[in-house]
Amino acid sequence: MQLKVTDLVWDRDTYAREQTSNNTVEQYAAALSVNAQFPPIQVERLANYPGQDGNVVVSIRDGYHRWMAHQRREIPTIEVEFWTDDVLDYSSRAVRCQLKAQSAFYNKQHGDRTSEKDKRETARYIAENDPEATWSQQAIADMIGAPQQTVSTWIADIRAKQIASRDSQVYRLRLLGYGVDFIAGLLDISPGRVSQIFNSTEFGKIKESLQKRTDEAKVDDLIRDAVEQYHIDTPLAWSLRLDGQSDLDRFGFAASNDDAKNLKWGPQPYDFWHFGQCDIRFGDTWPGRIPAQIVGHVLYFFSEQGDLVMDPMAGGGVVPDVCLALNRKCRAFDLVAGTSEDRAHQRPEIEAWHWDLDAMKWPDVKPDFIFWDPPYFSKKDAEYTEQAGELVSISSLPRDEYLAFFRQWFALAKQHVKPTTTLAFLMSDWNDDGDGEGIFIWDYARLLQEAGWRLIRHIQAPLSTQSFGGDFVNKFRESKRLGRLERYLLIAR
Repeated sequence: MQLKVTDLVWDRDTYAREQTSNNTVEQYAAALSVNAQFPPIQVERLANYPGQDGNVVVSIRDGYHRWMAHQRREIPTIEVEFWTDDVLDYSSRAVRCQLKAQSAFYNKQHGDRTSEKDKRETARYIAENDPEATWSQQAIADMIGAPQQTVSTWIADIRAKQIASRDSQVYRLRLLGYGVDFIAGLLDISPGRVSQIFNSTEFGKIKESLQKRTDEAKVDDLIRDAVEQYHIDTPLAWSLRLDGQSDLDRFGFAASNDDAKNLKWGPQPYDFWHFGQCDIRFGDTWPGRIPAQIVGHVLYFFSEQGDLVMDPMAGGGVVPDVCLALNRKCRAFDLVAGTSEDRAHQRPEIEAWHWDLDAMKWPDVKPDFIFWDPPYFSKKDAEYTEQAGELVSISSLPRDEYLAFFRQWFALAKQHVKPTTTLAFLMSDWNDDGDGEGIFIWDYARLLQEAGWRLIRHIQAPLSTQSFGGDFVNKFRESKRLGRLERYLLIAR
């Protein structure tokens, strides 16, 4: 069946390959110039696709490079093949799991196969979007072309979090600083039961098993075994493992810790922090997810153990996870917290909160430290909106309203925090490709200062170059555009 090349869409989130290859596109384009014949690309019809206003789209499941080669040769149509005759609902997580698995299945069959990293990310994507575990480890392994035991290792922490016992949730919440009555109401158990769970000897035994002396190579095995055996999540396992250690030892600075490198994060004593990718031990897959190493470094240099950290827009929970590992208390808030049963089960520490700045509402918290990584202007807007259902991210606001939100928020925060509170604000520049004004880090710095905050540091924390595939890089070169890798941390008091 032939379809117009321009009628197809490519959905990176449910495609099984992270990196694309401009060389492969060029080879296919050259072959097309001498009338080479390629197998049809695999596609699927999707309804409720972000930004399509109810229209059905045809999404590429496999064949991105052939599709791009047809565009490069200006060939108007391309041969396609549908996996099913049905129109699938993209808003369904079960469907997105199916789409990701289909893409992986196709990609494992041809010469330019998916990498080990692609397979791991696909396995984790399916597991995270399948809280009822309808996909077995073997089923995932069969689709992506990896050994079942390897898949088990890749997704052990996700499955453990999904089946985490009520006891581990209680313990986690208490370590993060939540009160007995709050936990009792949240988990629908008695305050007495909360105290009983937290003071039981069970977690002491788990801690003892996790703090066994072992060489560096076996620390991750020790954590993974505890996650699988005791049905606790990975951040809680690290919290128990690192209990009683200094920040330096928790980070795993070799000179201070001969036993093991623990988190293996450094620390990097500079004002330039570059991390190649997210640490999958901390936080869930989420639009705009940041490396846990950034949060860890900020807390290391600008907070102390026992401090209360606030995350105003917690997203996938990177901040509370890192706080557990580094012995900080945490109050985390998010617009979409608790909007689904599985979300509330997996992330009970993230409280639902709408920042109604016109009402000047502030939650009942006076933090020692605020880490804020808000949605960047216009970036990932479709993904944020889809996650939130009817709710819209601040990234979708017009430029002036977007900046006005920060002006109000900084002022509101200054009224309700302690005089000694430190704020870490992570943001990227944005520039208008037309004639409009951009939004730069100095705009946020000015808003902070106008609200009464005193800037004390400016740290560069750039995005990884891995965020740009080969074809994107080539397009930037041809159009004389600069890809954006910069990202900054403003530290203020």
